[in-house]
Amino acid sequence: MTPDDYHSGLAYRGGAFALGQLTGWFTLKSMQTLLHRAARGEDVREGMQKLGRHSKDSFATMTHLPLSDAPFVSEVLPSWRRWLMSGVRDEYWDRMSFGGRRDRIAVPGLHVGGWFDLFLGGTLDNFRTLRLGAATPRARDGQRLVVGPWSHVDQTGTVGELSFGAVGSALALGLERIETDFIAAAIDADAEIPGPRVNVFVMGSGRWRSADEWPIPGTDWQRWYLGAEGTLCETRPVDAESSTDYLFDPNDPTPTVGGQTLMTGGRDGGVEWAPGPRDQRVLDDRADIVRFTSAPLRSDLEVVGPITATLHVSTDATDADVVVRLIDVWPDGRAMSIVSGVLRLSRREGPEAAARAVEPGVAHRIEIDMWATGQLFRAGHSVRVDVASSSFPEFDRNGGIGPHTADATTLTSATQRIHHDAGRPSFITLPVLPTD
Repeated sequence: MTPDDYHSGLAYRGGAFALGQLTGWFTLKSMQTLLHRAARGEDVREGMQKLGRHSKDSFATMTHLPLSDAPFVSEVLPSWRRWLMSGVRDEYWDRMSFGGRRDRIAVPGLHVGGWFDLFLGGTLDNFRTLRLGAATPRARDGQRLVVGPWSHVDQTGTVGELSFGAVGSALALGLERIETDFIAAAIDADAEIPGPRVNVFVMGSGRWRSADEWPIPGTDWQRWYLGAEGTLCETRPVDAESSTDYLFDPNDPTPTVGGQTLMTGGRDGGVEWAPGPRDQRVLDDRADIVRFTSAPLRSDLEVVGPITATLHVSTDATDADVVVRLIDVWPDGRAMSIVSGVLRLSRREGPEAAARAVEPGVAHRIEIDMWATGQLFRAGHSVRVDVASSSFPEFDRNGGIGPHTADATTLTSATQRIHHDAGRPSFITLPVLPTD
């Protein structure tokens, strides 16, 4: 449950600033800093008063413009502005990251994560990178991966609005024993590292699935295409021209409802920002989400592994975010979120490249890393893909004015277009396993 890189695994995801998580983090660290100053005899009354006002209404902090001057969080620690303004992964981030030095690691590693942990991507990448490139054969062979239906702080098997039963809990799995047995073997150079190399919980099936590698051998990588009239199927589109438009207003951004977050609460005493699968029907009245839904499945579909969304998109602004969410639609109408991903178009060339504004009206082929999941879509359920331009306050708002949104004092609405025709297909790639 740790990032693989402080830039792209903590502060940013797909070029978007992880606003919700970092507001909480900087609140905590700023409070600790004030307490340390008070212990040294400094007068921190003004700072503590600002902390109190901020804590009562953190939403006001996250909607403040410009975000670089957000109340309280920007005033105590200079790193708020540094992190917010450092969209490019440069030497500053490289110095604090161990990602580029993982080939020096010469010990076995046990990687424990949750399908709804904000560090899920880093956990999976750490396992795979060390499995392939750790410094010694024993270290490479001794990597182990466990992923449950958990968040960053909860391993009970109940997360969001779903319970996966006692079988999904760390207690039932015997995680504590797995950890102690692993440590005992890891420090004994002659001991064999115990347990399966990969052990992941498949939500919807009520069972754990073991494998020797990740992704799991035998995976069938299926493309499910977005189509006209909100369809989703395995047939590639044949229309010469086909697209779906929606209007995004950053002054009324599409809200966060569940997911891979490390946030608590929500507006007006709600819990919609907290992690986990949550019913997306609360967003049904919003026109800034386009939804693509399959026909009800005739048989079970077991999706276990990394997921990517490949879209052709354009905007009438000079920048935009694209948020893609995979959803399990139940026969009773519930639309439970599973996993999501985001990409800021100005950062489409990767974290090391300088931000580059997009040309309005020009379609770009983008690939969005949605991390991974373990989900059984039951027969009678439908697979759904939602596309929007924000998940706020999980990520900062994109004002459509180009790469430098941190100093923006105004935000501009934009019309986004998802292309789904023969020459510009948009699809999600699902890792499908044969069901037992």
